[in-house]
Amino acid sequence: MLPKNGMGILMLPNMIAVSEKLRPKKVKYKTDRFTWLGRVIGSNSTLAVRRDSGIRNFADIRKNKLIVASSGTGSPTFLMPSLLNSMLGTKLKIVKGYKGLRKMQLSMEQG
Repeated sequence: MLPKNGMGILMLPNMIAVSEKLRPKKVKYKTDRFTWLGRVIGSNSTLAVRRDSGIRNFADIRKNKLIVASSGTGSPTFLMPSLLNSMLGTKLKIVKGYKGLRKMQLSMEQG
């Protein structure tokens, strides 16, 4: 439990701000009220597509549906495509339930 004087250090999940934007009625916090001191690690997200998908650039996923794999609703593999759909108008169809990255990669390799 954090002290009531507001002095505490907490390591938050990396998708906390994304979750707040996607589900404003469900989250019980306001990230703009936090004071960010820094970060321990950085990460980069990548969206890999098959060459035969017809997707060649970002504009293509705004015009054409693209199926993407996800482990579940709380994961970056769900949150980032959802954010792209809601904020940038992409047409990513998210298929949930994969048990890890290797299974997601295998599903893409198998078409």
